[in-house]
Amino acid sequence: MKRYVLKISGHLMRYPDILRQLVITLYEIYQSNTALIALVPGGSEFADLVKDLQARVGFNDDIAHWMAIKAMEVYGSYISNAFPDIIKEVTNLREVMEKQGKIPLIMPYEVIRRFDELPHSWSVTSDSIALYLTYKLSFDMTILAKVIDGIALNGKIVRRIRVIELKDMDIVDTYIKALIEMTGKNVAIFNARKPWILNSIINNIDDEYTLITP
Repeated sequence: MKRYVLKISGHLMRYPDILRQLVITLYEIYQSNTALIALVPGGSEFADLVKDLQARVGFNDDIAHWMAIKAMEVYGSYISNAFPDIIKEVTNLREVMEKQGKIPLIMPYEVIRRFDELPHSWSVTSDSIALYLTYKLSFDMTILAKVIDGIALNGKIVRRIRVIELKDMDIVDTYIKALIEMTGKNVAIFNARKPWILNSIINNIDDEYTLITP
């Protein structure tokens, strides 16, 4: 059985119906035992508040790094409390493997603090953290549920692209590019408004998503 870490974009807080459909699809996959998926909350607006506060107050990047990861947990609390019968918060990687009838949602602060292997800068966002957790769990791939269809070139979604070809694209954060090369893990980007595409990703079927490879 393939194993994935899926990051849920913080922008979905604005679209509760879309978030619900995504979670329902994830739960159907979870119950079918076709894949094991652990969730990671995005930072989005909560992390943006930290960045804005840093600009106004002037605290350093070390402080901002840990505050931004805590900000991810704020969104994680929103998700888990919105779907208490489906999602369970976990705070360490061991709990991810303990199947207890609910999808594990990793609250990342304690895990990232314990290892502390990522740069303390805004080059690292929830994108990189999702891939880093994929690596630490020895899972197969990272999936990023965003509010775009994938990476587009000349108006068409690119089905597969090597990380070196991303160049200055800002679809993902800066550090994840180096992390893909370091870990050798693939990263898929799909539109959370189209949750059925998850099944295509899991079954390696061409569809409207982008696969980034090392």
